[in-house]
Amino acid sequence: TIDATGAVALGGTLDGRGGVASATAMGGPIAGGAAGAVRVGETTPPTTITVFVPVVASGGPGGAAAGTGGTITPAPGTGNVNVAGTMELDLRGGDSLSAPGAGGLLNGGGRIDPGNGGVHVSGEIDASGGSIMTGGSGNGADGGRVDMELVPTDGAVTIDAGAKITVKGGDAHGSGTAGGGGHVWFFTMDGDETISGTVDVSGGDAPDPGGIGGGGGMIYFLSDNNHNAVEVCKGNLWVTSTGLLVSSGGSGSMGGSARSDGMAGSVPAFPDNQEEIAIFLNCDAEHGNTCNWMKNEGQLTARGGVHDGSGGDVVYHGIPPGVLGTGGPQSGDYPVPSGNVDNAADGSGQKGDFDGE
Repeated sequence: TIDATGAVALGGTLDGRGGVASATAMGGPIAGGAAGAVRVGETTPPTTITVFVPVVASGGPGGAAAGTGGTITPAPGTGNVNVAGTMELDLRGGDSLSAPGAGGLLNGGGRIDPGNGGVHVSGEIDASGGSIMTGGSGNGADGGRVDMELVPTDGAVTIDAGAKITVKGGDAHGSGTAGGGGHVWFFTMDGDETISGTVDVSGGDAPDPGGIGGGGGMIYFLSDNNHNAVEVCKGNLWVTSTGLLVSSGGSGSMGGSARSDGMAGSVPAFPDNQEEIAIFLNCDAEHGNTCNWMKNEGQLTARGGVHDGSGGDVVYHGIPPGVLGTGGPQSGDYPVPSGNVDNAADGSGQKGDFDGE
């Protein structure tokens, strides 16, 4: 735990990995250790946090059971959280012959308002679930969670082209079920969200006979978490041409399904049933005459896994550019064009639905 009122710069080694599995007595269980937690600014928020080296908080591997991924919580006062570098934040669950560990948790962000502290990702974040090792048999572990809900009113989210956020389910072996994809949530108040990189929360694969693919996770970008899009014309949400959001089911003898309400021609009502949505883009958390905008110029994929997996539901809430202005149309009057959305089913599965409200 690191607290400071000034700037924090970490340039050495941060190693919070769980320990390698060992048994304390003959015949005892062989279980990997859980990862630790790295908390910077939890009590006293520093002005900025800069980490020059990868932070590893992955769970340890183990024959009988592996450790879960740890927790990384960067929480500056008003400054940005900048994530750069290959495998910069590693919160993966450990692999195992029979019981892998679930992925860990990344949360935090600027905590002082008024301010403009945001999140800028140009490197890699991985909170995927652990897999069954070769020669083992069992279920894959679920992906973890990347949940950055910003407090500073003007804090923005930027995910650069080339950046990768991976929260996939782990693979199964034997007749097991692969792990489900996790969550990637980025919420701002009035700050823009620009997604040019790759976010993948797909379910894991189950390649052996009788295996079942993992279900897809949930991607949610919200740029109006203070519910004022009628009065304040900020908080635009843009998936650029290089942006790729993936929330598909994994493959198996029976493929996993992406998230949906399971009913053709409808999508889940939110917020009550929003966990049934595969990909949710929302710049309008206040009903009425909105004056910010959203658009998708990238690729959104929520396919059913091979074989016979169902596609997922994709939901937009907002208006497109060009119809802005307080006193203008309601979002439902000018639905956002879907752009490139692929929520097809495999085989006998059911195709997912799209709704732009």
